Amino acid sequence: MSSELSRSTPEARADLLAGFSRWEGALRDGLRAMRARGELPGRIDPDRFALALLAAFQGGLLLAQARRDTVALEASFNTPIDCLRGHADG
Repeated sequence: MSSELSRSTPEARADLLAGFSRWEGALRDGLRAMRARGELPGRIDPDRFALALLAAFQGGLLLAQARRDTVALEASFNTPIDCLRGHADG
């Protein structure tokens, strides 16, 4: 639906972009806070990682809806978290 609306209705596209930007900003702020506490390795760019997380979550949601199960959505959340935990432990 997001794809269709963003192509056909400029106002809807702006609203969708604003919503995604808010979510990305919250992720970025959390990652920056982790960096400030020394929990995020210096080689991880919080801005880029936040965008990647948002893209993964959206893709996981789309796949979960298509497959009618939560496996892809769970993977889109858990895999990046496990990755970050691995960096924190190492």
